[in-house]
Amino acid sequence: MGFSLAVLVWRLPHLSDKDVAILRQFPPKALEQLVAQRDVLLEYARAFPASVAVRLCFLYIFLQTFAIPGTIWLSILSGALYGALRGFVLVSVVSTIGALSCFLMSFLIGRPLVRAIWPERLSHYGKEVQARKSDLLNYIIFLRVTPIFPNVFINVASPIVDVPVLQFTAGTLLGCMPNNFVFCNAGGRLGELQSFADLYDVKLLLLGCVVGVAAMVPVVWTHVHKKQSLKLQSAQHAESVPERKTQ
Repeated sequence: MGFSLAVLVWRLPHLSDKDVAILRQFPPKALEQLVAQRDVLLEYARAFPASVAVRLCFLYIFLQTFAIPGTIWLSILSGALYGALRGFVLVSVVSTIGALSCFLMSFLIGRPLVRAIWPERLSHYGKEVQARKSDLLNYIIFLRVTPIFPNVFINVASPIVDVPVLQFTAGTLLGCMPNNFVFCNAGGRLGELQSFADLYDVKLLLLGCVVGVAAMVPVVWTHVHKKQSLKLQSAQHAESVPERKTQ
């Protein structure tokens, strides 16, 4: 993994051995390493803004496509490089593209591997998807906001259980927004942080919880409504049976 940030500035001029050594410490194990990586990338982003942005996007999509850890740190660095808002927009787009790439790769070649690694979880997920066909978008948003299933699993399992690509893409974009903003916001205030624990803004985390609950309201409502409809149909059927007998 240490090579990945060095790839960002590969072939850019004036890349010193010291800078390469700093970037090879990715993913960072201490806040000081993260700050040092930000400083190096800021220097090159000022000199080569378009080139660094393109390489950052490519690296993010690559890591997400092949389920390689490190995208959280790239989200933080994006916030540090471009500010919380612009970094958030950038990360929201590339994280969705990366998840979609992982989805498509799993659709093409990943079925045997996913079934072998997560047989029970895949079966459970498939049943949940089939039961929520009418509110699938809200369900995907809910899964993205909450830790019920890992994001990697959602990416690779969704095409296997017939989640439509449109609902998957929209649910991923919307459902990942709270977390994306948390990390980009942390990157924007990286100089104020004292430890990795300070990366998480309590207010923003609560906002993510609210989004998750709000996304599930239509799902729960539909589920309750279906149950009530079935009970009503059963009651009507039970009432009609004696009438037929008396006739």
